[in-house]
Amino acid sequence: MIMNMNRVLVKLTRGMSGSSPSNVRGRRVMEYTRKTAVITGAASGLGLGIARACAARNMKLVLADINRNRLDEIGQEFSNAGVEVLTRAANVAEVDDMERLAHLTFERFGAVHLLFNNAGVLGESSLLDAMLKDWEWIMGVNLWGVINSIRAFVPRMLESGEPGRVVNIAGTAGFLSGPGVSIYRMTKHAVVSLSESLYHELTDSSVQVSLVSPAFVKTEIMAAEKNRPPNMQCFARTKIANPVEEAVLGFFQQQVETAPDPEVVAEAIFSGIDQNKFYIFAPPLAKDQPNRAWIQTRMDNIVEERNPVFAGKNWPV
Repeated sequence: MIMNMNRVLVKLTRGMSGSSPSNVRGRRVMEYTRKTAVITGAASGLGLGIARACAARNMKLVLADINRNRLDEIGQEFSNAGVEVLTRAANVAEVDDMERLAHLTFERFGAVHLLFNNAGVLGESSLLDAMLKDWEWIMGVNLWGVINSIRAFVPRMLESGEPGRVVNIAGTAGFLSGPGVSIYRMTKHAVVSLSESLYHELTDSSVQVSLVSPAFVKTEIMAAEKNRPPNMQCFARTKIANPVEEAVLGFFQQQVETAPDPEVVAEAIFSGIDQNKFYIFAPPLAKDQPNRAWIQTRMDNIVEERNPVFAGKNWPV
């Protein structure tokens, strides 16, 4: 059951940071009140947590998700709480869906100040047993979804002249490698590289870029298959027994179940935005020693031209 929106917004408003502008690292922190935030994958999980954090900052919301029924329910709850909101059922993997979303957004609100590219799916296939539809679905949402959103929104954001920020959600998977959920990992590595390139290309423009890398978040990502479009279904799959894949999925499930709530991670994201950070880890790597060590090991292996080492060999699976 979805939490009462008024109660959630009051709680977030009391605990939020960045409610007023200040100068950080030579740039003025965004004033959020009455500004517009676009969030993909907004009907549940981290996307909904981000939407609540935006609403607590008195922002106007544009919420997109492939789950039309749940999106309508969420939109109504925000509207009942006095939040100005536009909802649009959209598949981020479809160019036309994102172009229509951008058109409707600018037609109604005139500008976009925060663009959260959050929609993502996990998938349960290794490289060996993945069907072509698995590749198309996971890459379509996780990578092409970000590309389609950037192409649809960023030129309009730049043309408006309003200060804005693109916030791409990758995850620590974008900095690590290993067996299991390999297509997912590959897409997240691509989002890291895409975001870094976009950061350089938009330097000194009115639009900034942040890359968010949560460790784990308490979401429904392990059940993402239920939202797989009919044209992406694999009806002829022959599953190959893969103990490593099963162990990794089991570990992911365990970590997701005990992870921080989306609202907690959303506040960490806003804290990073307020500090004008590009890399936003949640929790910060200074407080996440396992991921810090694994990322450092991978980077050291690259610099020293050593063979890859699977960080997860020490996972309790």
